[in-house]
Amino acid sequence: MISYFGTKSKRGESTRLRSDRGFTVIELLIVIAIILILIAIALPNFLEAQVRAKLAKVKGEFRTLNTALQEYQLDFNDFPPVVDHFSTPFLVRLRPLTTPVKYLTDMPRDPFVRLDGKYGGPEEQSPYPGNIYMYNTGAANFGEGVTDPNSRLQERFSLHSGGPDGVIDFPYYAFSENFILQQRHLVFVYSPTNGTRSAGDIIQRGGEIPNPLPGFGS
Repeated sequence: MISYFGTKSKRGESTRLRSDRGFTVIELLIVIAIILILIAIALPNFLEAQVRAKLAKVKGEFRTLNTALQEYQLDFNDFPPVVDHFSTPFLVRLRPLTTPVKYLTDMPRDPFVRLDGKYGGPEEQSPYPGNIYMYNTGAANFGEGVTDPNSRLQERFSLHSGGPDGVIDFPYYAFSENFILQQRHLVFVYSPTNGTRSAGDIIQRGGEIPNPLPGFGS
C-alpha cells in the first residue's frame, strides 16, 4: 500500500512539473512564426480594403460637391471663382459653398491627403488644411496656349483627390478636351487598372462636360 501510493505521488508530481514548465523556446518561435505568416496573408487584403473604401468615399463626395457646385451655378450663373490657381488654398476655393449660403453642411476632406499647405510641399505650407479636395475652374486651363479654344471655356470646373499616393500632381489640364489625348498627361490620372495603390490624381470634371476622365466615373 505504501509503495503504491508513493509511486502514484511521484507520477503526479512528474505530471505537474511537466505542465508547469510552459513552452520551450522552439515552441514559442513556432507560434510566433505562425502568427507572422497569418499577418502577412491578412495585411495586404486589409490594406486593399482600406484603399477601396477611400475610393468609394471620394466618389461619393465628388458627387456631393458636384451637386453643390451646380446649385451654386444656378443661383449665381457661374461657378465659384478661383483667384489664383497656384496659390489660393483649397479651402478658400470651396468656401462659397458653405457661406453665406450652405450648399454644403460640411466641407468634405480628401481621405488620401493628410498634409497641410497648398500642394503638400514643405516650402508651400499654409495655415489652411491641405486635405480639402482641389477645385479649379476653367479659367485655369492656360497650359495648352492662349489660342486653344479649351483655355477659354470658363464654365467648366474640375475636382481633384490626391489618390492613393497622397500627392496632388500638376492638374491644370484636367478640364481640357485635349487632356485625355495627350499621353504625357495620363500619368497624372489615377486608374485602378494600374493597381489599386498606383499613382495619379482622381479627377472629375463638371460644367456640362459629358465624358469623365478614364478610370473614374462622373
